[in-house]
Amino acid sequence: MSAATPGPSRRARALRLSAAAVATGLVGVAFQLGVFSVQAARQVVYPARSLHDRTPAQVGLPYESVAFPSRDGLMLTGWYIPGGPTTVVLTHGHGGNKGQLLDTADFLHRAGYSLLLFDFRASGESEGDQSTLGYHEAKDVAGAVDYLRQRPGVDGTRIGALGISMGAAALLLTGDDGRRFAGIVADSAFSDGESLVGRLDRWFNLPRWPFSVTVPLAVQYYSGLAPRDIAPLARVVDLAPTPLLVIHGELDPGIPAEDARAIFAAAGAPKELWVVEGAGHGQSFSTARSEYVSRVLAFFERTLR
Repeated sequence: MSAATPGPSRRARALRLSAAAVATGLVGVAFQLGVFSVQAARQVVYPARSLHDRTPAQVGLPYESVAFPSRDGLMLTGWYIPGGPTTVVLTHGHGGNKGQLLDTADFLHRAGYSLLLFDFRASGESEGDQSTLGYHEAKDVAGAVDYLRQRPGVDGTRIGALGISMGAAALLLTGDDGRRFAGIVADSAFSDGESLVGRLDRWFNLPRWPFSVTVPLAVQYYSGLAPRDIAPLARVVDLAPTPLLVIHGELDPGIPAEDARAIFAAAGAPKELWVVEGAGHGQSFSTARSEYVSRVLAFFERTLR
């Protein structure tokens, strides 16, 4: 007798089992994609707080601990470093804190400027639990200027600002309110949120597909902000006629120098652009320290004094 061939019921059972295995595998993959996307998004929106490990006194600078409200009422903590009636506000990057700006504060103070360094919302010692990549942080910048303009001894018409990364984006996102600054230095700013979150795979070492899609969706879910809402490129024109100096590292892997060139092209005059050869993200100061100091001081000398 010939061997019996599988009947229809056995073949159907085998197909059902195969389909179930494939479906289970797809569900597992989708679950892992979701987990990785959520973890990355939460690091963006809820960054781990880093506290300063040194104070201005430890680098030889006099200072006063201060607190002031953001435009939406969150209390922000900072340091006021007295130097003269002309003041520069320093703003840190995502997940950073005011202590990371002390080296910059040092050379500006030596040049005779007073400084205000503060922690953004959800950073350092300030209130808040969500970072918004500069969108709501622009309100923190506005609160800092409000505070300085009512502080005795500060010339409210001669306030400048220097921001790094998200801090630079927040300065640009102040729009026409940023005209209260006499000069702005934007170092390593991104041009728009859509391109930034689409590149988050570079920051988290994830494959571009599908994380360039899933991570932005997760960020929007947690923050309530669509990436297109966070657009320094669209707001920078409103700063004019406040002078603007755009600085960027040529080798920045996460925010390419093309972003700086786009911001510069969109900005109104007067404006300057310096792309630093050999510098990565936020590394222009450490890469070309002498030229960085001379360019920034020359810019503030022209615009603030």
